[in-house]
Amino acid sequence: MLRSPYLLALGLASAASAADPFAEMVRTSPWLTPAEEAQSFSLPEGFAIQLVAAEPDIGKPISMSFDPSGQLWIAETRSYPLPPSEAPRDSIRILSQFQTNGSPASNHLFADGLALPDAVTPYRQGALVFSAPNIVYLPDANSDGRADHQESVLGPFAVNDAHNMVNNFRRGFDGWIYAGQGVGNQSALRSRSGQPFAMSGGAFRFRPDGASIEKFSDGQANVFGLCFDPLGNLFTSDCHSMPIYQNIYGGFYPVFGKPHDGLGYAPPMLDHNHGSTAISGLISCEDPLWPPDFQGNFFLGNVVTSRINRDRIALHGSTKVAVEMPDLLQSRDPWFRPVDVQFGPDGALYIADFYNRIIAHVEVPLDHPGRDRQSGRLWRIVKLGPDGQPLLRSRSPFPTLSLTDKILQLGDPSLAHRLAVLNALADQPDPALVDALLQARQNRPADLPLQAASLWLLERLGALSPPLLSAAAHHPDPLLRSHALRILVERPQWQPHEIALVLEALRDPDGFVARAAADALARHPDPAFLLPLLALRHRAPADDTHLVYQVRKALRDQLLLPASFPFLDTQTLTPADAAAIADVALALPSPSAATFLAQRLAALPAPLNPPPDWLRHIARYLSPENLDPLAATLAATLAAPTALDPAAQLAQFEAARQGLNQRGLPLSPAFLSWASQIAQRLLAPSAPPHPTAQIAAATLTAQLQLPALEDPLASLLRDPSADPRARAAALRALLGLHPAPHLALAASLLNDGQFPLDSRRDIASALASLTSPESRTVLTQCLRQAPDRLALHIATALAGSAPGADALVEAISLGRAPASLLTQPSLRDQLLALRPTLAETLSRLTATLSPNAERLQHVVAARQAEYSPATSDPAAGALTFQLHCAVCHHLNGQGGRVGPELDGIGHRGLERLCEDVLDPNRNVDQVFRYSIATLKDGRAIAGLFRRQEGALLIFAEASGQEIAVDQSQVLERHASTSSLMPEVFADLLAPSDFQNLMAFLLSQTSPP
Repeated sequence: MLRSPYLLALGLASAASAADPFAEMVRTSPWLTPAEEAQSFSLPEGFAIQLVAAEPDIGKPISMSFDPSGQLWIAETRSYPLPPSEAPRDSIRILSQFQTNGSPASNHLFADGLALPDAVTPYRQGALVFSAPNIVYLPDANSDGRADHQESVLGPFAVNDAHNMVNNFRRGFDGWIYAGQGVGNQSALRSRSGQPFAMSGGAFRFRPDGASIEKFSDGQANVFGLCFDPLGNLFTSDCHSMPIYQNIYGGFYPVFGKPHDGLGYAPPMLDHNHGSTAISGLISCEDPLWPPDFQGNFFLGNVVTSRINRDRIALHGSTKVAVEMPDLLQSRDPWFRPVDVQFGPDGALYIADFYNRIIAHVEVPLDHPGRDRQSGRLWRIVKLGPDGQPLLRSRSPFPTLSLTDKILQLGDPSLAHRLAVLNALADQPDPALVDALLQARQNRPADLPLQAASLWLLERLGALSPPLLSAAAHHPDPLLRSHALRILVERPQWQPHEIALVLEALRDPDGFVARAAADALARHPDPAFLLPLLALRHRAPADDTHLVYQVRKALRDQLLLPASFPFLDTQTLTPADAAAIADVALALPSPSAATFLAQRLAALPAPLNPPPDWLRHIARYLSPENLDPLAATLAATLAAPTALDPAAQLAQFEAARQGLNQRGLPLSPAFLSWASQIAQRLLAPSAPPHPTAQIAAATLTAQLQLPALEDPLASLLRDPSADPRARAAALRALLGLHPAPHLALAASLLNDGQFPLDSRRDIASALASLTSPESRTVLTQCLRQAPDRLALHIATALAGSAPGADALVEAISLGRAPASLLTQPSLRDQLLALRPTLAETLSRLTATLSPNAERLQHVVAARQAEYSPATSDPAAGALTFQLHCAVCHHLNGQGGRVGPELDGIGHRGLERLCEDVLDPNRNVDQVFRYSIATLKDGRAIAGLFRRQEGALLIFAEASGQEIAVDQSQVLERHASTSSLMPEVFADLLAPSDFQNLMAFLLSQTSPP
């Protein structure tokens, strides 16, 4: 009887990872009952955990929200992570009347027939839910506890990746509903009012009726958790970057493959990742039932390490810096998966436990039979009193309260309850509500939470008078001042007295108030606000990174107005003012910003040394008639006695060239002359023989075809004592200038086993770029004896053009090159993109080969079985990682960002790591699938599409290098289903090197 490969893998993982069950992507520990799982938890002294509900009474919970009556709405999904089906089977459940032991007296199904409901929030007489691909309203008009029907509110959103869908609805003081989405889905839709909306990763917000929807922030890989603090600040948790961000409206946060918007990435608030790149759920502890040292702490669900992580906050003005603390909860059961954490109005912390052997999305097949589709638990953590009993808050049912008592709950100790009450009152206002609110404010002036929430409620009812708003903006407590400014942020237009309040708040000593004022000006731009913002920029403390970023963004947003730079021309700017404007000008895609930078450049003292970013921006946006004089000025500085090091000028030239390329402009003679002078200085006989400088000069010559460099490059090539990398670069340049005299030497070096492999690859790329019969002959002749990695590179280079593809297939047909090359998916895709008629030939040439997938499956199992921690060396593995992996993968703050980030990768376990390295195409996240671009000149390139920069499409090659392609030259572009990572490491890495690499990667986990 044949054994399932999945079950075989489970057995191998059990043997290899028994010492650390949390390092397994597919847990091999047994399923535990809820009572057994409860015994696995460890909590700080003075806390206890209670089971609220478990299967079969609930399904698999993924998101939670409380309503004003204390009812807990749970989104359940047994479908995840499979894509939406034609017969949706997920549901919304309501639990209520929680007893002292945690169990609910009421548990009923509210709605079913939903598709992957990653978000739910109560609204009016029902709930708003994300049911793929739409946000829908589920009303209960007859109050029987069941949804009557579905009403589409917004959509359709992109749902091609179930791991990156819309999630975690959280409603703020302002009435907007905030949500997250991952970068794996590219959504594009319109609001009910026709407003366009498009985004991938980040946070967004929408009105409950669907009339408006907008980005809140950009970037972040996969937001899956949002919360507010009492000031109304929004925080998000994210997979693959940092676990928590304090979000600034319009901020751009890090995400792989996307450069920032010119301002730099919005600031982080922590520098650790809790040992995992899979954070789900986020909440700030603001409940007074919890001890003082927990107040303001953040709790995060870590579904990989099976913990609730904890961070306390250190304040630097308006910047909250998260300091890692001992975990709030640890579990000895690796199936514990805390996907959401929420404080209830009773003061307990509720935890949605997606109890499962497998939580991984991409790393494990979506239809893996080990995925649990039935078990799900709901827990709550309670603080114990001196008598050992839970400290819990109780209330009368909200609907039975008088209007006055409902209003008084706006000052409730629970922030979540205050927000729920605020939004419920705003959604279904009572005619007597305004008068009752004003009376409550008068009766309870010291109740600051009530004062703040009632401000918002009056604002949303259109009843907030100017005197009340002004009084709040001048209140001694910054909580009310901050909320007053946030109300002004949301107002679409201002009266003169409101402008005065905002400008006054810019000088507030409290960083949160000043930051809210800067945000208000950012959303209401006017050139007159530039000078007050500059004043705040100069006095903002450097360690208040969020205030500094917000003020810089506000300055940028003022400068987007056409009248702003003319306004500045009428002002007398100090050097500090001018520097602050230049600092944000890089985020302004306009000739005015480029002109300002060019004027600043002209005012710099000799030697002229502008930042490269300035030159990139100037070249991209300056008026064309001013570009050549700029290049001539920069070139002239090379002859000055105080001239900069030519390497510094090279960086400046490259930045300027990139700007011109993004603009779609060719290099003018003035720029070419500048480049030629730089290269000549780098290769001058008097210059020290530095390989980096020589390579740079040769590369510049090759790219720009600079004939004046031919003689010094020929001298470098003939020098056997020169660095091999420099000689290879020189050869590449000379082949581009005059190939015939240098083909023989190219063939000799290409076949020289003592010549560095990377340099041989460079030579192969140069020969392939010639697209001549002679160069193709050299390449195909080398294939017979080339090592696998070089052979694959040569084959890929040949496959970049139609004649090269024909030559490669002919060489394989004649037995002059290995047919195994054709088993590489990326190579096959390239060949077929240029020559679709080759499909039958490729099948014939590979017919006698063992299927690569089957071969790799055996290799993976064998390498896994061979692994022995006792005989492996993690330090040696780190060197192997640097040599083979770091060019594409980022780990511990270093390396490239082509492939997935690898912080905490040790938690994947040996089984999955073997698959990742040896069989990279087994499961590929859509974000990391490469594209094939067929060009008008007959070439085809394979690379990971990263972004668009003006007229350029940017791809990342398997080598980690980025290549730019003019989009006007692209005939066709289609996405592959495979990874850019080649399937060569089974043969490339010696068994001992592979074992050491595994030891190193397995060591990359969270601290104990």
